[in-house]
Amino acid sequence: MSQNLLTMSQHGIDEFPLFMLDGHRARSVFTEPDQPRDGRACGLDVESEAGSREGYKLKDNMKKLQITILAASLAGAMSASASVVTTFGSLPGATFGGTGNPNNAVEVTTITDGSGNTVTLGLAAQQRYENPALGNNGNGTYYAGTGANYGDPANPTSTANSSILGSTWNFDFYASISGGGNLAGYTFVLNYPLTPGTPVGSLGSINLNAAAVAALVTGGATLSAAQAYVSTLTTIQDSQNLNFASLATSVPGVVSPPAGSFNPNATGDYTFVLDAYNAGGTLIGQSDITVDVVPEPTTMIAGALLLLPFGVSTLRILRKRHTA
Repeated sequence: MSQNLLTMSQHGIDEFPLFMLDGHRARSVFTEPDQPRDGRACGLDVESEAGSREGYKLKDNMKKLQITILAASLAGAMSASASVVTTFGSLPGATFGGTGNPNNAVEVTTITDGSGNTVTLGLAAQQRYENPALGNNGNGTYYAGTGANYGDPANPTSTANSSILGSTWNFDFYASISGGGNLAGYTFVLNYPLTPGTPVGSLGSINLNAAAVAALVTGGATLSAAQAYVSTLTTIQDSQNLNFASLATSVPGVVSPPAGSFNPNATGDYTFVLDAYNAGGTLIGQSDITVDVVPEPTTMIAGALLLLPFGVSTLRILRKRHTA
């Protein structure tokens, strides 16, 4: 059977979660009312121009410092034998549940927990369908624009790509176990915000193991059969959008949404954290990213044009005063 359970395509399927099992999709109670479509490759680079700005560098360093402090406070709860290394770059094994999803700019955390297994966590952000590609600073911060559409910014009301309205960007997650282990020995929890600036301690959460079981049960499997099957899996991955109603819906034991509601036109920072726990419930490592949402360039240009008449008027007044 397939070892990839959460397999919803960013460029094709926009439900949470829509699972792929032996080539067949099984809808869950969290599924949005969309029709699955095959993913499409985008072939876009996500190198950041904004990352070179000194202001962004300072803000990015502050974000990383805050996360580092939080991680240090959790260090006492982590397994003493775990080795955790975080890098930023390619994650070849990640498809994020579809085809054509970029995996060359991913925050990757590799955990060696002393049991002979290696746990790999990956977090990233990307454009949804045909929206502009996201930039990044090469260190876990991504730059996205505001707004929402059905996948085509040139024709925002067209539902050719998806029948679900979503923000212009998605967040991606990946968790995999190698070395002989599987989900029987680990639990992965995705933490996410709905409003910019949400503190890490106030993020919502999805128990990915429980979500996988729930999807199978919704698809017709018995609870015991679903639990037995999920325990044999080694990989969970997907691509999601904060505008999906399922992320704001509480499902006991599975989804615990954060406070507030998502506004795709709001600007600010969104922090995502992916936690890995061993069978004893001990946190053994985590990966985190930040999505910095700024106004779309067209919006900024329009704002500048609105101010232009005031600038011209002021210049005329100054000239009059100078010549008087």
